[in-house]
Amino acid sequence: MNKFETKDIRTIALAGQRGVGKTSLAEAFLFQGKMNTRLGSVDDETSTFDFEPEEQKRHSTVGTAVGYVPWKDCKVNILDTPGASDFLTETRLAIEVSDSTLIVVGATDGVQVGTEKVWKFAEEKKLPTAIVITGMDKERANFTEQVNDVKENLTAAAVPVHLPIGKEAAFKGVVDLLGNCAYMLEEGICTKSDIPADMADEVADAREALTEKIAESDDALLNKYLEEFELSDEEMAQGFPKAVKGGTLVPILCTSARRLIGVDTILDFIVEYFPSPLEAVPFTATVDGEEKV
Repeated sequence: MNKFETKDIRTIALAGQRGVGKTSLAEAFLFQGKMNTRLGSVDDETSTFDFEPEEQKRHSTVGTAVGYVPWKDCKVNILDTPGASDFLTETRLAIEVSDSTLIVVGATDGVQVGTEKVWKFAEEKKLPTAIVITGMDKERANFTEQVNDVKENLTAAAVPVHLPIGKEAAFKGVVDLLGNCAYMLEEGICTKSDIPADMADEVADAREALTEKIAESDDALLNKYLEEFELSDEEMAQGFPKAVKGGTLVPILCTSARRLIGVDTILDFIVEYFPSPLEAVPFTATVDGEEKV
């Protein structure tokens, strides 16, 4: 294994309700990062993460499993956590030792009780967090509906950073609102392309909402936005990481892990915008029962 400097390490906890596709997403990370030669499957009992006999019997994660993937000169440590309520202590402990969290929400299921619980774990730890809406290729998948659900039941700070291209079985790529471009999966390779012309209005509205959230995270940017009603691409690029790491903006991403659509863009996001251990929220200890350090 290559040696990585601390600044090039990312440690993320995948958390969410049982059955929304956390392990499938983790498997997709490994496959796209060429750590596996085939895409592991929970249903086929070929998962790298759900390897215990009890997990294979349940088709569900029981204990936190750890993997890693090298991505763009960084090492991404992945903690795949249980979603079942009986095992949420495992999830809480994983979040405690992570530097950021991906909270997974199903595109057909939305926010559930388990989602709210793991959100509170990340919120208490004050970790930079992103929401990943999975299963975008499924029948009845509805991105807009789940975005509204997240805003209403988890946090008003959430805002899409990616938009899906196509719906349900026709889902074929994502729009990167920060980069103002699209990424399509063609023959297993993620390819940068122009944004579809028929999405121009949707993208303009989404970029405006994202710009507002970035502006709200910084007084200087907010003053400029209130005066000019816009920010430059450079100002957005500078303000966005600060907003994510400060927790004032919760990005919403989307994917189909089983079809590997959007997986590369999520890994790119993790490497570029989530903190290294050097930027982690420090632990607080008590000395002699009184002094906080």
